[in-house]
Amino acid sequence: MKHSLECPTWLSADERRMWWELDSHVAEHAGLTPRNAERLAAFVHAYHELIILGAFLDAYGYTRQARKGPVARPEWRRYAKASRTLSYHSGALGLTPLGRAKLARTKRRRET
Repeated sequence: MKHSLECPTWLSADERRMWWELDSHVAEHAGLTPRNAERLAAFVHAYHELIILGAFLDAYGYTRQARKGPVARPEWRRYAKASRTLSYHSGALGLTPLGRAKLARTKRRRET
């Protein structure tokens, strides 16, 4: 199968695998633009980071003991940021039902 978008070289092997799986879906719903390639790279990277950080937080907990008492781990902030990034780009790429509906509505407006 020929892939539509060029995969960025800075993505890890796992991220590239996910990129190729989502490539055709993005082409079908959001169209193939350089901006969507950037969004897909950000989405894939955020998803991979969510998996890694989620496993770390599950293993070591969401807080750590400090001199003043328990505090949130810095990994928790990274996890929350990756989650926001994932949510933002998934809608723009048509990876959610609402995102697909918005993209379809935008395409219909352009055609008329």
